[in-house]
Amino acid sequence: MYAAAWNTSWNNFKGSISGITRSAVGLVFFTTSLVAVAMYYLIPGLSWPVAFLIGAIVSPPDAVAATSITKGLGLHPRLVTVLEGESLLNDASGLVAYKYALIAIMAGNFVLWQAGLNFLLVVAAGAAIGLALGYTMYIIHKKFVCDPVIEVTLTFLTPFASYLLAERFHFSGVIAVVTTGLYLSFRSSQILSHESRIMAYSVWEVVIFILNSLVFILLGLQLRSVMQGIGDYPTSALILYGIVISVVVIVVRFIWISPRALIPILRNQMTRDNLHPTHIKR
Repeated sequence: MYAAAWNTSWNNFKGSISGITRSAVGLVFFTTSLVAVAMYYLIPGLSWPVAFLIGAIVSPPDAVAATSITKGLGLHPRLVTVLEGESLLNDASGLVAYKYALIAIMAGNFVLWQAGLNFLLVVAAGAAIGLALGYTMYIIHKKFVCDPVIEVTLTFLTPFASYLLAERFHFSGVIAVVTTGLYLSFRSSQILSHESRIMAYSVWEVVIFILNSLVFILLGLQLRSVMQGIGDYPTSALILYGIVISVVVIVVRFIWISPRALIPILRNQMTRDNLHPTHIKR
């Protein structure tokens, strides 16, 4: 997450912030809701809280997957910024939805206004902690550290410090890490020497490759325990549930994005029609 934020252009991110926010917040909750509806009516005996729990799990796209898939495809930079920016911020929305679905399962109650207030608090406080730690590390790099090896080492310690500090107070560690990464990336030319930047990018590229590989290996190792937990369900039913969830997630994204993409086209078409009418009144 920290590396993805560091490699994201702040100017592009700021220019696409409205689209990123709509996708990272609105699209996540919209996907959670529609997946919950589909699962509730598809799986016999499934309760609404469990259905929303499933929706919260599958709704936020993974940051590692988004960065890996878009890399090298030659997509428009603005589109890449929106996709990667969404994947950086949507974990906060997904985790809040997951948390309150889990509370509804365990406690049997759910208060919408409390969930909304908690979401705003988690995001705002996480961003504030990320900015505070980012500014602290900016001062440390600028005033006290000159050795490239130490500077590169600090780039590895910073995301852990940001995440753990935010999680200690039950705020969004993910938002804190992303905020710290964006802040320090924007000011990296002021705090890192050329030698430190070259060394940092080289080391981080190798480490990120190893970490991405380990993440997917660990996911694969969990497959055995997952299969044991769902052994009571028929294989055909599991395949059906998986296909339905995948289709819903994909279709919902088109439903959410299409109006936003079509409105400017229709507006431009109406403007051209007004400027060049197809008929003349006699």
